[in-house]
Amino acid sequence: MNSFRIRIALLAGSISAVALLGMGWFLWQQTARWNLARIDHSLAEIGRDNLERTHGRSHFQRLDANLNAMGATNRPPAYRLLLWENGEERRILYESTDWVAEWHPKSFPSLDGLRPKPDRARPKGGGRRGGRENDGPPLRLMNPVFETRTLAGEPWRIAVMGNRFDTLALALRIADHESDLAQLGRAYALALGLALVGVCAGSLWLAGRAIRPVRALTCVAEQVTAEGLDRRIEDRAHDHEFNRLITVFNEMMDRLEKSFRQAARFSADASHELKTPLAIMQGELERAIAHTGDDPEQQRLCAGMLEEVQRLKAIVQKLLLLSRADAGELKLVREPVDLSGMLIELADDAAILGPDLEIMTQVEPEVSVDLDPTLFSQVLRNLLSNAVKFNRKGGWIRIGLRRGEDRVEIVVSNSGVAIPTGNRERIFRRFYRESAEGGAATEGSGLGLSLAREIVRAQGGELSAVAPDEPEAAKFVLLLPAGHGPG
Repeated sequence: MNSFRIRIALLAGSISAVALLGMGWFLWQQTARWNLARIDHSLAEIGRDNLERTHGRSHFQRLDANLNAMGATNRPPAYRLLLWENGEERRILYESTDWVAEWHPKSFPSLDGLRPKPDRARPKGGGRRGGRENDGPPLRLMNPVFETRTLAGEPWRIAVMGNRFDTLALALRIADHESDLAQLGRAYALALGLALVGVCAGSLWLAGRAIRPVRALTCVAEQVTAEGLDRRIEDRAHDHEFNRLITVFNEMMDRLEKSFRQAARFSADASHELKTPLAIMQGELERAIAHTGDDPEQQRLCAGMLEEVQRLKAIVQKLLLLSRADAGELKLVREPVDLSGMLIELADDAAILGPDLEIMTQVEPEVSVDLDPTLFSQVLRNLLSNAVKFNRKGGWIRIGLRRGEDRVEIVVSNSGVAIPTGNRERIFRRFYRESAEGGAATEGSGLGLSLAREIVRAQGGELSAVAPDEPEAAKFVLLLPAGHGPG
């Protein structure tokens, strides 16, 4: 996952999920304990009210009936009682009709360790032996013991409690309580899921707000071009860390703009200043050639020097144009240009430069576009001269022009050495020179394609090297906006 925003949201969501799960589990456990404690307290209260004094069998029979009469239902009785006399035999004094045989007195824990010290004997003449209930002082009760057992797949909570004389096991079916608890758990889970969704959405929103300064920086960085070096991020109220980042970025842009302007100005000034001495040198060499007389060695020397001076003038002119393009000061004089006629004329020139080459044209007639004719003619001349220069002997050059709905496409391809995939962008770098057929170095400054692309981009188009239709070939595609109808 490569999105910083999503990673932050997932991290915050994961931490929140762990916290919510832990809190939900804790609350559910506390609720379950509280619910069970409430049931235990209710059972203990019932036992305490009926064990503080000794009662006859009829009392517990009425108690059994009264307990199961509460909340009338078609289900089996919710309460069951078992009363036995303390001692080794644990003689049963009363049991509910539906009492489970396996739940006999000896299956329950002994309360001997919880029995208080004897403070009185069983009342005489009263209680069960006389068939009457004892109304004497309350008996001290033993601490109850609670456990949960399962019967026919349903849970029962059993409280075992007693006094000095008798022990009572009071069982309550808690299936309904367990069902309520499970329903509460499902409600917890649903609430937890909704909370997690809310947390994740909130985390995503907060992460988006947190990285808003980074987005602003990215937006400004995307707009940084030779014409947009003055772009800056507004120094608004951001966090301290982002304010520092914004300040550093703006300072970096200040330094970059200053350095770029200085370099562009130096290139323009140097190119401009070199034009005059080179023109003077060219004039002097031309006069020297005219006055050399019949000395062939002197003529050859002056002609070679003149050729180099003309080459320097061409390089200076290209550097001047590139420096203006870098500074966004490349002035265009737009007018309707007959591309069809221009390409036909340049194809004839290419035939003169490469008499052994087959020139094939597929030019759509009457295609006119608003362009700077001088600069654009320089672009096409560069492409065609490269097609001749990097061709093989007896090869071919194909020139195509067609108009689409919203653009004009010019294609120039030639036989010869294919441009490797990795070099299709590299050849547009300044001073980069590609080898010709056979690997020999070619003449030129390495500025032609770079300047051609800058001129095309200044006029709203794009120039690129693409995969050729044939293996041993090179292909260039020039796209222009169709800003003018057929002429």
